[in-house]
Amino acid sequence: MEPWYKVATPRTEVREGRSFNPDEFAIALEQVVAGTAPEDYRDPAQFFARTCFTRALREHAGMVLRRLSGKTENTAPVLTLITQFGGGKTHTLTTLYHLATTGEAAASYPGVSDLLREAGVSAVPKASVAVFVGNAWDPQPGHETPWIDIARQLGGTRESRRSARRRGPRRPGPIRSRASFKLPARPSSSSSTRCSTS
Repeated sequence: MEPWYKVATPRTEVREGRSFNPDEFAIALEQVVAGTAPEDYRDPAQFFARTCFTRALREHAGMVLRRLSGKTENTAPVLTLITQFGGGKTHTLTTLYHLATTGEAAASYPGVSDLLREAGVSAVPKASVAVFVGNAWDPQPGHETPWIDIARQLGGTRESRRSARRRGPRRPGPIRSRASFKLPARPSSSSSTRCSTS
């Protein structure tokens, strides 16, 4: 077996011996969604350029892509991710978030065309996405329950619905799939995460 440094080239700051912020290695999905995460996680192109598609990540992403494409064979409507702390649950959810919110354009990101081929789908379907991160949720007036937040994310705000009514009826289009991702509070040793598509 070859030494690891011949198989995987370390990042520039590691090769040059520069110090780096360990917080950069912990993804906060709520920050990705809010657009406040470090650019390596917030920007899909950079995120995929630094993502290693492990077998588990390919399998989970493939199931979600098939499900969002309307295929139900070899897929599950609910995925439960069970790993040790740091095992890649949030990385998987961030991958799914970027895929579902980017849609067809995601095929240009590193590794995604291989992922599509392996999943047996021709394109990344764009989906309406709702994200609820339990330990980052702060109930406020108008957002008293997680379900209100999820409904607002999927259906838009009252103002956006009023604006749509003023524009008049839309021509019928394709039915869009919806995906929701839910994260529990981050424990210290192991946890599970659920992702549902319907």
